[in-house]
Amino acid sequence: MVSLPLINHPPQATNPISFAEIATRAGNMKKSTLPKCPPPAIFQNQPQEFNRFKKYHIVIRLKYGAPKPFEKVSSQEACNTINKVLMEINATCKNTPIRIRAFTHYPSGDIRLYTRSRMEARWLIENRASWTYKADLLFVTSPPTFPIIVHSFPTYVDVDDKICRNALLQQNEINKKHVDRIQWLGHPKEENPMDH
Repeated sequence: MVSLPLINHPPQATNPISFAEIATRAGNMKKSTLPKCPPPAIFQNQPQEFNRFKKYHIVIRLKYGAPKPFEKVSSQEACNTINKVLMEINATCKNTPIRIRAFTHYPSGDIRLYTRSRMEARWLIENRASWTYKADLLFVTSPPTFPIIVHSFPTYVDVDDKICRNALLQQNEINKKHVDRIQWLGHPKEENPMDH
């Protein structure tokens, strides 16, 4: 076996260049030498266009198991149908007619409508019971309900008795047309409802 002599010399740089020189050269390079990749045309302006509609929308949720309105109709046809109905009932917000800009139909049957302003969206959701069934017979919604806790309360109340209910509404100055149902807050005691 032949052994080779060990050389212990560090390598010598032929052209020593400092870091400052390298940084200066990189800064002086023309920007045009770097390859330019234009953004794909598909994504250009899409988020901006979509966000334009996002602010002013409503979602009308259907009860579970309810028939799905506008199921076999395209979004454009549904949008046109709803706009016709809104014109027929003279739906306006600040003296301008309310129009639907876009329509989305979810697999669950829920519907999202896009409008021009928040005021229009609020009008549509608050008055949905007056126009939805005219747009599609399957599109039946109930008017919005709000729970009210009654403070003026007699000592005996039977919520199933008409006379008692009418007296309760009259004492609290509530119009009976605005009442959907009356019930106890919580669960009445089974044994003696008088103790509730």
